[in-house]
This record gives sequence, C-alpha cells and structure tokens, in this order.
Amino acid sequence: MDERHAADGYVIVRLDDRGVAHFQRLGSAEETLNADERRLRYRLRNGQVRFATDAFFFQEGHAERYEPARYGQFRVNERGEPLLVSLHGAELELLGAMER
Repeated sequence: MDERHAADGYVIVRLDDRGVAHFQRLGSAEETLNADERRLRYRLRNGQVRFATDAFFFQEGHAERYEPARYGQFRVNERGEPLLVSLHGAELELLGAMER
C-alpha cells in the first residue's frame, strides 16, 4: 500500500437534533453504526484531511450570497463519500436559493 492510501480512512459522526454532525471516533468500513451516526470517508492529501471537494460552483456574480456560509449540507453515498449539495448560514438558513 502506498503512503497516500495508508492515511485514508473513516470518521464516525453523530447527528444532533438539527442534523449537524459531530465527531465521535475514527472507524472502519465494517463497523456497525447507531441510528444517529454516519460514516464519512476521509483522505489525507498533502498533510490535510479531505472529506469532499473544496469547490462549490455558483453563478458568476453571486459570491456574496455564499460569504456567510458556516455549514454545508452533504449527501453521503454507501461508501461514505460526501457530496456537497448546499451551503447554510449560522442559523442553518439556506444560502443562495435559486431565483424564480
């Protein structure tokens, strides 16, 4: 196994009443989880832990809508890989809702 993959693994988080994830422990792909827990795959790249892409694409000229972001909403697949689907403010309000 090369050094890059030796640092990949899983973190177990617990969801609170608002759906915000909190670190519980390091885990494995086979570990049985409680109903309020989720498994997230992480990768260590260039000395930094990465859960998902650090890119969030939005329409040009709308950056100010996302500046107050404090939370991200993720979909997590069966392999524990998260996909960022929206950004939220300090009170979990959705930022950058589509205009109609």
